[in-house]
Amino acid sequence: MHDPNYPYEHPSHEHKFPREFISNLREQLRSESMFIFTLGLAMCWFDPDGTVPVLAIDPRDLTKREWRRVSVEENAQALKFIVETLREINPDINVVLTLSPVPLNRSPGFALAVATDCISKATLRVAVHEYLSEAPDGVYYWPSFEIVRWLGAHLPPVFGEDDGMSRHVNSSMVNMIVKLFLKHFVAP
Repeated sequence: MHDPNYPYEHPSHEHKFPREFISNLREQLRSESMFIFTLGLAMCWFDPDGTVPVLAIDPRDLTKREWRRVSVEENAQALKFIVETLREINPDINVVLTLSPVPLNRSPGFALAVATDCISKATLRVAVHEYLSEAPDGVYYWPSFEIVRWLGAHLPPVFGEDDGMSRHVNSSMVNMIVKLFLKHFVAP
């Protein structure tokens, strides 16, 4: 685990997640029974050396940034690190991994956002599969992505009905997913 007094990979991380926030989060996690971690995109902006993710970018000057896909292996290792870190804080915590069904909005460069989104989500889903194949106790996967993206093709519209935004999952679908999650993961 990183030095608890300085748990940052990059100075920009400290700006986004101040020490007090990290300290409060650690304290909160000690008493939790479950941690739900939603993966979003395998595409990320990096510093020029390509090793440290950048959490804030200036869209007017992207010359100092690299947009790249984080590999299956890198994501699987990151999941392992996250779970191990959570278990150092709270050895009894259960972890539920889930993949966001919200699609990528745009992709810099020449790649189409739809193709980049497909590659990104597939990368993350394979990373979760690879990590879970190690059979870690108390780590589970909840298929919100598959419910929306795969089963959604067989249901009434699942995007945009609430607000006209084609990237927003309908509240009725979100409610169904949450009800099913509670039914399977939370005691009555």
